Amino acid sequence: MKKHRILPSSTEIRHSMRVPSTSDAADAVLKVGELYLFHSKDPQCPASSSLWGIYDKYEYGRLYLESSSRNQRSFRKWHALPKHYRYCRLSSRSELRDYIWNLSYSESRAGLSL
Repeated sequence: MKKHRILPSSTEIRHSMRVPSTSDAADAVLKVGELYLFHSKDPQCPASSSLWGIYDKYEYGRLYLESSSRNQRSFRKWHALPKHYRYCRLSSRSELRDYIWNLSYSESRAGLSL
């Protein structure tokens, strides 16, 4: 069974219990470099309607992503997770494989257009 998490508010990170909102606490809940699916309403974080993003850091009360995508065709780099997302789950191995392949393909296509 996949673990689903509620994302940090401005004052806490929830992961089966309340934890102070600090960078160390965020890193205990989310692992740097891992792919997570984020959703604003559905705790199951279905792949089809979630934002997919690679966790980078927790700073100034916000989660930051190395890259993210809603559609696996266009990718956004180095940004804060929009505040309306409340839930996340760790990606499956096949979701990670698909995301990395699509990100690499997108970057290679961008390189061809330069």
